[in-house]
Amino acid sequence: MYESVISACEAIGHFGLPRAIGKLDDDRFLCANDLFLKMIGLQEDEFLLFPLSEIVNFGSGSSEVRKTGVLTPITVRAPDRRQAIGGHATFSSDGLILLMIPLYLEPNPELEAAVTVGQALERRRLSEYVHHQLGPKLMATAFSIEILRTRLEESADPKEAELKQVEGHLNELFRSISENLLEPARD
Repeated sequence: MYESVISACEAIGHFGLPRAIGKLDDDRFLCANDLFLKMIGLQEDEFLLFPLSEIVNFGSGSSEVRKTGVLTPITVRAPDRRQAIGGHATFSSDGLILLMIPLYLEPNPELEAAVTVGQALERRRLSEYVHHQLGPKLMATAFSIEILRTRLEESADPKEAELKQVEGHLNELFRSISENLLEPARD
């Protein structure tokens, strides 16, 4: 009856993604690819003996759980209860459920070093943008506001007080940018 679903589950395994398919109303699994089985520490013949509810927790709000096509957070727990893995599930209108577990990568020093270098480059780029682009434009705006505020003050215009508040906000923005973006981070 579910041959096409099972073949789809097997095909997904070729992409290296841990997935399983179950039938919520019957509280049973229909299939799981090798990665899903490996992550929960079971063989296929063992896996099919376990009820869906014993391995997958959908959290509270069971009426929310069954919304067709909506990703629902799940926790997948191996039967030995040693390891819990977060993931998502989505439901079809006929009660089938696709269980998806994110694939965790092994720690990789080269990847971590590249991420650190990328973050440093992005901080430098942002700092240069603030220093060479945003800063001068904000400074010109502040000078324009100061000139306009001084003219309004000399003519005793009541709008001068409002402009003084705007000027205060702009000065606070300068201070915040200087403290948070331009100065080196303190560890």
